[in-house]
Amino acid sequence: MILFYLLLVLRLDTTTDSLESLLEQNPNIVTVIELNKRYLQRDEFDNGIMLLEKYETEFTHAEQPLLMYVLANNYFFAGRIVAAREEYLKLIGRFPRSEIANDALERIYLIEQTRKDTVLLKRLTYSIGLVETEQFERAGDSLGLLLKTTVGAYAYYYLAHLYYAQGELALALSALQELNNSFPEHTIDTVFLLLAEIHLKLGTKKEAQKILENLIIKDPASIYALRARQMLQEFF
Repeated sequence: MILFYLLLVLRLDTTTDSLESLLEQNPNIVTVIELNKRYLQRDEFDNGIMLLEKYETEFTHAEQPLLMYVLANNYFFAGRIVAAREEYLKLIGRFPRSEIANDALERIYLIEQTRKDTVLLKRLTYSIGLVETEQFERAGDSLGLLLKTTVGAYAYYYLAHLYYAQGELALALSALQELNNSFPEHTIDTVFLLLAEIHLKLGTKKEAQKILENLIIKDPASIYALRARQMLQEFF
């Protein structure tokens, strides 16, 4: 979920028209992503896709994975699951060592785990889009309707992200605890990374350390174990 937190800080206090004008004068990836977010907030998925495709090859090699991931997300939020999956796979194939490739892998895993009910999957992806474009009230209502469905584990997970983004750490912790209670067999390993982050924010470092160490023991070769090691080195 690297991109989610990145997008929260890529804010320009301007209108859509101003962003379009600014982009014509000085093309840069921050403006492209912010303008795309404005389109998504108005459900103008096609406008966002055209924007991203226009600038897909305009930026540096280091910036391209982020732009590709945002494009894949546009398809994902719009419920165009096949196209989203293809874009995530393209990103992973071209930039397998980038951190954003791990986010793309998580999205593909979500699709594979929830694809049996396409209607619910599309409702979930739209709800995730609401969270990641900071439409928190709508996102909360949308996710709330999915908590008792077969995609409920992911609904709780993104509800926790919603609360975390708003600084409601106790509610975020409660959402993750309810996820683990209601779906004890879930396989969303990023839940434990988020849980550790919340405990770090709350100052309960011993609990965070325990969660990270357990994640490493569970699957020491996984990308989640790698992130857990990085967090242990950074905070302990």
